Amino acid sequence: MKKLFSLLLMVGAMSCAKEGNLTSTCNIVDLSIAAGTLSDAASAYSVSPSKENCELYKAALTNYLNKVDGCPQVSATDIATAKKEADELSCK
Repeated sequence: MKKLFSLLLMVGAMSCAKEGNLTSTCNIVDLSIAAGTLSDAASAYSVSPSKENCELYKAALTNYLNKVDGCPQVSATDIATAKKEADELSCK
């Protein structure tokens, strides 16, 4: 569920980026890099759910959410919820 929610945020932000509606707080290059890193980390974690991959996924998710925070196309409530879920992700 958490991975799906992250993916939805990523797709939403990237689709908005294609529309050219990003404000100065939403840097498309930074978002693209963070989204790619998140996608790679999510893939690695889904294939091998080790503690190390979990921590990399959590870090990538947190970084992405920090980059997308403030973008007008993604609701602050959704970002806050996703950040809370990322904080609660327990890597064992």
